[in-house]
Amino acid sequence: MPQTPYLRIDLDRVRSNFQALRSVLPQADIRYAVKANPAEPILRLLAAEESAFDVASVGEVDACIAAGVDGARLAFGNTIKKPAAVAAAYARGVRVFTFDTEHDLAVLAEHAPGSRVECRIAPAFPSSVTPFGHKFGCAPAHAAELLNRARSSGLVAAGVSFHVGSQQLDAAAWELGIASTASVFDTVDGLTTLNAGGGFPLPYAGVAPDLEVIADLIASALGRHFGSQTPRLAFEPGRVVVGSAGTIACEVVSVRTGTDGRRWVYLDVGRYSGLAETENEYIRYRLRTPRDDDAVADAVLAGPTCDGDDVLYQRYPLPVTLRPGDQVEICDTGAYTGSYASVQFNGFPPLPTVFGPCGLARTIVEPLAPGLTRNWTLSEVLCDVRTGYQELVIGRTEQGVALFSDGERQSTEFSQLVYHEALLVPALLLAGRVERVLIVGSGEGVVSQLAVAAGATHVDHVDIDRDAVRLCAEHLPYGYSPDELRRAEKGLGPITMHYRDGWDFVDRSTSSYDIVIVDLPDERSEPAQHNRLYESEFLRKCRGIGRVVVDQAGCPTLWRNATLLSSWHRFRETFDTVVYFGSDEHEWAFLSGLSDAVADPVAVMSERLAALAYQPRTIDGASLIAGTVAPKTLRDRVSAYDSGTLAESAEHAAFHHEVRNVEEGHSGHAPGATR
Repeated sequence: MPQTPYLRIDLDRVRSNFQALRSVLPQADIRYAVKANPAEPILRLLAAEESAFDVASVGEVDACIAAGVDGARLAFGNTIKKPAAVAAAYARGVRVFTFDTEHDLAVLAEHAPGSRVECRIAPAFPSSVTPFGHKFGCAPAHAAELLNRARSSGLVAAGVSFHVGSQQLDAAAWELGIASTASVFDTVDGLTTLNAGGGFPLPYAGVAPDLEVIADLIASALGRHFGSQTPRLAFEPGRVVVGSAGTIACEVVSVRTGTDGRRWVYLDVGRYSGLAETENEYIRYRLRTPRDDDAVADAVLAGPTCDGDDVLYQRYPLPVTLRPGDQVEICDTGAYTGSYASVQFNGFPPLPTVFGPCGLARTIVEPLAPGLTRNWTLSEVLCDVRTGYQELVIGRTEQGVALFSDGERQSTEFSQLVYHEALLVPALLLAGRVERVLIVGSGEGVVSQLAVAAGATHVDHVDIDRDAVRLCAEHLPYGYSPDELRRAEKGLGPITMHYRDGWDFVDRSTSSYDIVIVDLPDERSEPAQHNRLYESEFLRKCRGIGRVVVDQAGCPTLWRNATLLSSWHRFRETFDTVVYFGSDEHEWAFLSGLSDAVADPVAVMSERLAALAYQPRTIDGASLIAGTVAPKTLRDRVSAYDSGTLAESAEHAAFHHEVRNVEEGHSGHAPGATR
């Protein structure tokens, strides 16, 4: 890697951010704000995603054209521009311009004849983190006059634009902007476009409204103020597309006690090398260091130049053990950093940009069995948090984003659907009718979503670890989105989230369920609270409220099958019908138990598969039948037990002994699974 400091951009993250924005605003014209980060690989990637582009200068026009973007896909959104700039942009194919004054209108009429124009208004928006103040825009009434004048000047009066301010944390600002534009549309006939600008925020070291929340507010505001005649929407996002895709790698240059008696930490990057948005501490970036597990205390954080204003934060909690030479990563710095960096102030070179996964690389060594481990390489750690119940890590691996609990893999983006369908689909088929479902554990939320897709009208999801569930919703690309989880926490919709102990919830439940799903980490050899949710007593409680009970029952491999052997024994003790299911494409097995005796459950499942409301993507008729064949070791033990070769008490003791002699078990799945 290059010498620090440098900005690293993860292009995959840029793509996923853009696609997330597109998914919540599917009908909108998205014009990427080039000023946020004009790096050519970013422009080429977004062009391939069919983005349009918001440019503010001829330099940005040329950068887009150099990246292979046709001028017709550019919109010149800066209202402050010289006639020569307008002429140059027009000559390069730009045909959309924004204006807010009579002078700008006259310049456009002369140098960009026939272009589509949008007039920028300036409502009294709530202050954003970095507001525009009174620099741009005009009153809505004046905008109506200017647009009528534009039409008589040979321009196409296309619409109205506004910008709520950069890093806008008040979602109501978009409501105000839409309401203000409506009066202009009422006055000027033929307008087609409402350009709502950018301003979509990132949480940085704090909190920010989710994209889904803002998109829902925009949709409802359009309905209120425009009815069925909604204009075409356009947006100019920058920060939300590239911000979280960037990480500045830097290092500690010096640590000292200043003349003010405070600890000063100096980095080799500062306000003049890309961190201009730390002015007045407007943007408070998150920092990561290799010493983050050590004690922390406030420090003054400063840059390397001789300018006294090159101070990032007056108080920032940093490890007390930080030393010169320590690596530091500044998170979410993909926007307004490289493009803000000075050319050579104090002789320091501009901030270079490299492209690749962001974050401190890390290896997690996962125990599988005595003397057997598996290494996971995380190219980026997205989350590393100690909750009240577990050490939760979410990071990028070669199998996509993956979730780890206490050093053990819980789920990966690559294989999670195989796991979740193997857990749920056999139970759906055995139940037949599915209206009410109880889920204990499985904190990612995928099983809840699949149950609803299968026709469930009420899903109670129980997990004791609220922090883990919320972190999964924030960082995992599968399962609950943050907005979906908030709705579930409020009981708004078919899923209701309960942050409670699973044993307690089942013990106190007066409701009945078509399916009860218990999806927990593997049974542990050492004492663990969740071990009791594997015991026969808990299974009997689940049987009392559920027609079908399904459990993550362990691993079928010879070197790690103790939990499966024990689970099989307990299920056969508890239920009249027990069905095994294991996918050849995953390493975990599942048991479903029914209170009633069913002569041929596999035939019942096969018959119902074609009519299942949710059609699985990883299970078909052949794999369904094949997956119900238990491992030979398990079948041999069952045969021995049924024939009386193994006495019940001896067999149970053998299973129990095997479980206790297994090293710390692997989590079959659940992230913040009920402990």
